[in-house]
Amino acid sequence: MGNTTIGAVSEAGDDVDQFIAGDQVYAHLPIRETHTVSEEGRRERDANVRIGERVAVFGLGAIRLMIVQLAAMSAAQQIFAVDPLPNRRNLAETFGAGCSLDPASCDVGLQIKKATGLRGVDVAIEARGLYAALREAMRSIHHSGLVVTVSCYSGGGTALRLGEEWYHARLTMRSSMPVSSSQSYLSSKRMKAIV
Repeated sequence: MGNTTIGAVSEAGDDVDQFIAGDQVYAHLPIRETHTVSEEGRRERDANVRIGERVAVFGLGAIRLMIVQLAAMSAAQQIFAVDPLPNRRNLAETFGAGCSLDPASCDVGLQIKKATGLRGVDVAIEARGLYAALREAMRSIHHSGLVVTVSCYSGGGTALRLGEEWYHARLTMRSSMPVSSSQSYLSSKRMKAIV
């Protein structure tokens, strides 16, 4: 699917302790037949979901359903999946989401807050590219929580109200990008070229 790479580890170096031959892996990488990923690169995840965290995923297309699976594999305590299509919500529950919500039929931010004892999630991942979904992601997190966007936004952001959650919740927002265009990736390529 475009720049999504899915495969299996064929071999791992002596210093690698997080992969073994046969492990299934996936990443967003440039389109090519083979990839070499270092242990250092594997640790640099934008959402960095950890054991026991609460996660909300907004938008449940193919890549976002993989995000739900990765959150489950990271032992997230609660996973909320948000999408207007029932078949996608059902798949998300199959892949590890404990609760799925239809943004057309409920106040998603409020429902997530209620389901977490008014605390909110630790990480919200917005993957629809809609300002309204980004606003709900911001509303769903706890104070100083993390919102990661995996989308490109266009047009005016009139549905996005930065004077509310952005200002009062002191949230952190991070834009996720393909490895090939990230500064760390480009810097490492430049360094290898210099050496």
